[in-house]
Amino acid sequence: MYLYFHELAKRGSNVKVDQKFSGDFYPIRPNQDIITFNVYYTSKYEAKYCSDPGMRLLGVIRVKTYDTHLGLNRPIEFSLAFGKVEIKATAKNKSTGEIYNETTLELTL
Repeated sequence: MYLYFHELAKRGSNVKVDQKFSGDFYPIRPNQDIITFNVYYTSKYEAKYCSDPGMRLLGVIRVKTYDTHLGLNRPIEFSLAFGKVEIKATAKNKSTGEIYNETTLELTL
């Protein structure tokens, strides 16, 4: 099984402190109550799969949802905000605004 890499922030982009990069994601199964976001990074300018050479796992964020009665229609905004020395990952329910999870990730180079 290949995991596709969904790029939120492009290497080489000018980024302001606390600038947010986000995308909308949906459950894979209607009754899915745990959604996992694997956060990868690479020094490459192009990446297609998480298994590509140079890809590194930065962290894993798991989100528990309680609205499985909505089936697949449960948009989750996943965002990364780049601070001076840290990256803040946030998963938010797009329908209600509820923040499911907010975690600080540290990139060690």
